[in-house]
Amino acid sequence: MKRSVWLTTSAVALLLFIIGPTRVAAGGWAITSLDPFDQPVVGQATAIGFTILQHGVTPVEIADVGIRLSEHGRPGQYFPAVPDGQGRVGHYTADVVFPTAGTFSWIVEQGMFGPQELGEITITNAAPPQAAGDAVQHPAVLRYGLPIIAALCLVVIVGHSGRERRRPALR
Repeated sequence: MKRSVWLTTSAVALLLFIIGPTRVAAGGWAITSLDPFDQPVVGQATAIGFTILQHGVTPVEIADVGIRLSEHGRPGQYFPAVPDGQGRVGHYTADVVFPTAGTFSWIVEQGMFGPQELGEITITNAAPPQAAGDAVQHPAVLRYGLPIIAALCLVVIVGHSGRERRRPALR
């Protein structure tokens, strides 16, 4: 009985000795989350911000960070990222230029943690939508006057509908 316990314990210890350092050497894992960004325009740099979280929780500063594009399976350009410089640990920005319209695969190079695929992004030649600040403004009379007139009309209608018509009493 003692011999089988000793063999089992030795086997488990040997297994932990072999597997343990391998797991530690792997350095864990990280995940990248993208910041919202404007629709990229062909040939123009688009600032892509992202945060790298070690084990999905802790922001981490690492070297060799950037975004790599590929189109139709061909390796594409690499755009190095820099820390944002605003004191946010683990936050980086890369100025990415999409050279043509089309569908691109893109990945974030996360230094020692390896690459993370971001999926595909489709870039068109279409101009980005018009910003809300550039919308056509109607004259102030229409923007303010019409709603005020409509409100006054509503008050008058409601006021008259609540009154009963008085009829002279019959004697």
